[in-house]
Amino acid sequence: MGAGAGGTGRDGEKRRTDKIAIKNRYLGVLCFALFLILPTSFAFSGGRADSSAPKVDSATVNTTPTTTSRNASDPLFTGDGGKDLVIAVLPPTMRNGTVGDQWISHFFQDILTDGLATFSAATVLDKTNEGLIKAEQKLSETGFYSDENALEIGNLLNSHYLVVGNIQKASGNYTVTLRVNDAETNAIKTSFSGRYSAENIENGLAPKDAVKELLAGLGVTLTAEGMRRLMENPENRMRATAQINKGIVAEKNDNLVEAMAFFSTAIILNPDQTVATSHIQNFFISVPTGNIQERAAYA
Repeated sequence: MGAGAGGTGRDGEKRRTDKIAIKNRYLGVLCFALFLILPTSFAFSGGRADSSAPKVDSATVNTTPTTTSRNASDPLFTGDGGKDLVIAVLPPTMRNGTVGDQWISHFFQDILTDGLATFSAATVLDKTNEGLIKAEQKLSETGFYSDENALEIGNLLNSHYLVVGNIQKASGNYTVTLRVNDAETNAIKTSFSGRYSAENIENGLAPKDAVKELLAGLGVTLTAEGMRRLMENPENRMRATAQINKGIVAEKNDNLVEAMAFFSTAIILNPDQTVATSHIQNFFISVPTGNIQERAAYA
């Protein structure tokens, strides 16, 4: 028994060592590739990321701490553009999706939040808003938005309207159903529905269509320039945002090699944003350099 136990222990240690070696090999290759393609994206001083990194392009990913409100100098909309409205966008619930679809809900949340803020004068809560985070947690507990939790979520957010909905996957396509609910009465102010291919999700067509319809339903009329800028929002920025959300999901699932690949692709697609760069920098800072036990725990 003792010899067997010792053998099992040695086998277990060997497997852990092999796992670390394989992981380090892949990470090493990936890191080398990243430094080749991103020579100016990393700047470290004393083991810390350099604060002089370029600013995040807010047209790609919204990172304002609590709220976003933009009054464009160009005439993107007519009238007051809904300037007195406060809107919160919750990630739509994904139905019948796979692990590979987990990124889509927050991708929609990103594009909807940015689009509603950019093409109106409304205040749109950023997804890092503490109340919105709590509302998402509440929503995840039930798996759907219902009359029962509507009032509670509305009170949490102190907003006029909530954008909620679901994305149903069937036969490789996605049916997107969204609605804007009055936060006090739960009455539906406006809604959107459309069926899209995976390609038209990732290239941003689906969320851009949704932004256009929801703005109209909220009484915001876009000018010709506003409509042009909304629908011609560069596809690379949309795809970069998709890659960032894929990377965040992979990171949460502890698929670090995949996550770094997604983040690096996002930077290639849109070098003007730093969200993906920040994730990569944080990864390098957090990689353990200690003994085999520490590295095994990390792996």
